[in-house]
Amino acid sequence: MVISKSARSHTNEKWIAGAYIFSGRPDPTWSVSRETVQELEKVWESFENAEAARPSPPALGYRGCFVRDGNKNREWYAYRVDVSLRSNGNTELRIDNNCRFETLVLSSAPQGTLPESLLPK
Repeated sequence: MVISKSARSHTNEKWIAGAYIFSGRPDPTWSVSRETVQELEKVWESFENAEAARPSPPALGYRGCFVRDGNKNREWYAYRVDVSLRSNGNTELRIDNNCRFETLVLSSAPQGTLPESLLPK
């Protein structure tokens, strides 16, 4: 019996994280555990809704991080205090005053994946 994608459990999804840091070459990406995704979901739920996105990140250097499912149906993007979730053509914006979401994503990178300057202290 074939199971449709929509009937599959989230526990079987592959999650990818990455950081937008380079210009002219691929940005680093890495696999994220389901446990980390569950923690990100809890953190996301604790944030207040935002009315509108704030100014964009700089054109060069660090421009934020992301976590997306393998099917590209859901994607979080975080840059400093702004966190967005794109899912099924809709985008939600939330405020993360302590940058917890971004810190959790960047902390999930395997050692040596990101420049030391991006790693949470």
